[in-house]
Amino acid sequence: MSMRKERGFSMIEVLVSVVVLMFGVLGMAGLQMQAINATELGRYNSRAAIQATSIAAAMKANVAYWGTPPSSVTVQGTTVTGGPSAYTGDCFSGTACTGPQLAYFDLATWGNDIANSLPVGSLNIACNLTISPAVCTVTVSWQEKNIALHNQDLPGVGLLSTGTVQTHSYQTLVSVL
Repeated sequence: MSMRKERGFSMIEVLVSVVVLMFGVLGMAGLQMQAINATELGRYNSRAAIQATSIAAAMKANVAYWGTPPSSVTVQGTTVTGGPSAYTGDCFSGTACTGPQLAYFDLATWGNDIANSLPVGSLNIACNLTISPAVCTVTVSWQEKNIALHNQDLPGVGLLSTGTVQTHSYQTLVSVL
């Protein structure tokens, strides 16, 4: 008679352990989602840092244009606003380019690369002309849509609610000369 009670109790123990195991697996899945999100954000930060550093190096190399820079340049895709005049040539095909032509070519090329590698990526260069030599702040920006892990069916409130767009940026300073 005591054997029958032990068999039933053993089945309940197994069911409880399966439920506990399911909660553990669900918790691990949530951690995995957070790790993927952090990895993606880190990838975007690394890409922006590489692009900003590369643009800063090109600015230092092109003293003919960036030695007396404009106060502000914005690049969205291949559209350059506030900077050098448009240039449709290719500065790497053996044709000699002037400083402004090379600056436009560099900005358009990097702007296109930023737009293709970062979501809604853009480039802004703001130069402080009141000091000598001028110091320029290079900002690479991109946007990401937030995804909540909890209460995703409820209407969101605040900066980190589901579906809101958050702008991220990476900045570096450049002094030409």
